[in-house]
Amino acid sequence: MASNILMCGTCDRRSKTTEAVKYCTDCEDGFCSECLDFHENMKVATSYHVIDIKVVDEITFNISKFCKVHSDMVLEYFCSDHDALCCRSCMASYHRSCDKIIPVDVAAKGVKNSTMYEEIVTDVGTLNAAIIELGDKREKNISSLDDSKVTV
Repeated sequence: MASNILMCGTCDRRSKTTEAVKYCTDCEDGFCSECLDFHENMKVATSYHVIDIKVVDEITFNISKFCKVHSDMVLEYFCSDHDALCCRSCMASYHRSCDKIIPVDVAAKGVKNSTMYEEIVTDVGTLNAAIIELGDKREKNISSLDDSKVTV
């Protein structure tokens, strides 16, 4: 993957350019060491998940925590009837008659220990290995073409 330098979001908003050392998956923002210290000491952020910035490069997709219909509302519930995440407003309006609405944290309990999760991790690993192999073959083909070009 391309290695892009992620900048500290807090510094960036203050017109400073500082490289991020950690990433908060809840804030969806990078933090330099100074801003990270403030972030970790804020009461509201005590339960947030901060990961090493090197891991962010491996994240290939981003799932928004906000409702597409009500952009200011957080997705807090899972409707088993519709197999969909929903916010409080959606729950009250679109899922009023649904019987199986549970909080996301309850719905996600034990997911990482499930067979399906393990199969997905294995499949992603296999796909990643195939991508790396294809990249290596591509590099060899480019090198071979360059050698042929010199010979011709």
